[in-house]
Amino acid sequence: MQEALIQMWKHLPSLRQGISLKAWLVRIVVNEVNRQGRKKRVQTVPLENAPEIADDCDDIETTIIRNETHQNLRRAVEMLPSDQREVVVLRYFSELTVPEVASVMGKREGTIKSRLNRALKRLNEIISNNETSEERR
Repeated sequence: MQEALIQMWKHLPSLRQGISLKAWLVRIVVNEVNRQGRKKRVQTVPLENAPEIADDCDDIETTIIRNETHQNLRRAVEMLPSDQREVVVLRYFSELTVPEVASVMGKREGTIKSRLNRALKRLNEIISNNETSEERR
């Protein structure tokens, strides 16, 4: 993050009028992550190990079910091809709009929409297959 912030500061004059600031910042972070990944192996934490924040008012059963659902979704997203995974993460986890995702990735909106469509279909297949295999147990 520190390197991404430095890059943002250095390239602030290159921010063009009419460009989404959020998309511009995310693009810098994505580029920096990719650069660091090529440079050296960056220590990562698997998504299933990311901390979850539970509401105090929920009962334990609801919290367990919610956590299990989140873990299943994370595993399913990790199984997607990298181009589909990146689009899903930017759109739904980073809450970018389709035009912002297109700007961040340097792709056309139609390309982003088709990748999202394929990714969502694939996620549905993965989750359905997991549910079917769990029912057999």
